[in-house]
Amino acid sequence: MKKILALGASVAMLLSFTLQAEAGFNLGGIANKIANKAVDSAMHSGSKKTDSSAAKKKSEQGMTKEERADAAAAKQGVKITRTKVDGSVPTAFYGELDPLPPDAFEERPDWFDNRTNIYVMTNARLVAEYENMDKWRTHAKETGIGWVEPDMCRYEELGDEIHHRITALERYGHNVDAGWLDMASDSAKNETYKRAVASNIEPLRKYGLGLKTSAAALPGYHPERN
Repeated sequence: MKKILALGASVAMLLSFTLQAEAGFNLGGIANKIANKAVDSAMHSGSKKTDSSAAKKKSEQGMTKEERADAAAAKQGVKITRTKVDGSVPTAFYGELDPLPPDAFEERPDWFDNRTNIYVMTNARLVAEYENMDKWRTHAKETGIGWVEPDMCRYEELGDEIHHRITALERYGHNVDAGWLDMASDSAKNETYKRAVASNIEPLRKYGLGLKTSAAALPGYHPERN
């Protein structure tokens, strides 16, 4: 901005001196007005860009993670299509496990892309996957084969989902115990709660589930699924 102001002032002075010398009378005032207008225009334009940048930044801050991903993809001419996963009907059960990460770093992104969705796992499968990744993390560190982003993301998303399900169950139980039945009803409509009660909740107790409400009284509960 200082450069713009300095340039405007220089232009005004040069025009003033030149016009006075060539025309024989003072046109410096007109030249000054022209130069000042140019400077004002440059300043206004810079202000517009600054305001636009600030508005864009503010807009991005208000976006969800998915909206930011959509916006970034759109700039590359790509449209992301998402399919909603119904976690109330699990399709991944205890007794099977996803393969562990390959030793080669370059193969791990593909391994990550082919993982089982955490939303379709029973609680027993979710805990088993988490514990399997926990063992592999220790193995990777001890052997020096490396613990990199795809592995960490998988480990963290499994652990987060365990604790999200526990929180959803405990929130429902707290509302029931407090006599807040309307709030309890709303809690039971939560998607994470539905994933938690879609299968036996016992595997979650070792990770801190402190539900006082009888499991049998949980709306939508399916203890037969593991």
